[in-house]
Amino acid sequence: MNKEYEVRKAKAEEIVEKIRDLAEGILIVGSVAYNPDAVTSESDLDLVGVLDFSSASFKELYEKLGQRFEPLLVKYATEGKINNVSLVWDEEFEIGLHLWDKGAFERVVNLGDYNLIFGREDFSRNFKSTSDKEVLVNLKGEKYEIFKDPKDVDGGSILKFFIYWEDDSGFYPGIQVCNLLLDPEVIYEKRGKISEGLKKFEINLKKKLKETYGSSSEEINLHNALDVKLQNKVT
Repeated sequence: MNKEYEVRKAKAEEIVEKIRDLAEGILIVGSVAYNPDAVTSESDLDLVGVLDFSSASFKELYEKLGQRFEPLLVKYATEGKINNVSLVWDEEFEIGLHLWDKGAFERVVNLGDYNLIFGREDFSRNFKSTSDKEVLVNLKGEKYEIFKDPKDVDGGSILKFFIYWEDDSGFYPGIQVCNLLLDPEVIYEKRGKISEGLKKFEINLKKKLKETYGSSSEEINLHNALDVKLQNKVT
């Protein structure tokens, strides 16, 4: 593996040691997971942490990560108004820790319709997950712009975070499906539930695609649904 990959893997393991007692499991996703040899000095590090939002100590988590506590966001998370939280900060590279409530993880595994995420009104980073609209791409490479039905709340808005979209033109995977699709690496789990969930996700996705498209076709490929930058990195 190249040096830049090793640096990011070490940072991921460092984060795991800080928050493992608070999480059901932690995964490396993105290019660091699916194509280590292509990781460069410009590559960020994306992690998914699965927590029980109803009982997790968010204040302790923020403290262990050295991040500024966000009481409004945590309030919405612990009250069940959102089930996804993203913490993003810069060190020698950008780090994104995407926290999924265990129920949100199960919804992705079972290909439910959507999760819920908080769009901070003072958030300076331009993320697709917290924008009012998002462009998804189906397995033929066709694009569809989906409106995420934002609901204004104190400090920002709560949005639908679509796991996938489906209509007569086909299956459009969302960000979270792609996270679990592209060889995520489980670097910590308490009871094996994350690994079990990934196996179930693979079965459910194959079943869904067979129901939608029937027999295979050269023009129908999950590769077509990926962001162009991801297509270029996937080997």
